[in-house]
Amino acid sequence: MVTLIRASEKDARLLYEMQLRAFRRLLVRYRDYATSPANEPLARTIARIGQRETEYYIVLFEGAPVGG
Repeated sequence: MVTLIRASEKDARLLYEMQLRAFRRLLVRYRDYATSPANEPLARTIARIGQRETEYYIVLFEGAPVGG
C-alpha cells in the first residue's frame, strides 16, 4: 500500500538523504556540481520545507519511506 504523509522540518534529514541517493550517480557521471541536487546542503532542504507556499510529502510503501 502506498501512502503520502506531509513532511515537516523534522523529516528534512530523511528527505535530504533520499535526495542524495537518488542523484549521486548523476552527479558523478555529469559532474554538475553547481546544479545537482546531490550537491545541495541539508540547510537548503530545511529551507524548502519551511516555505509557507510549498508542501512536501514523503512517499511510504508498506510503511517504509521510498521517496519524497
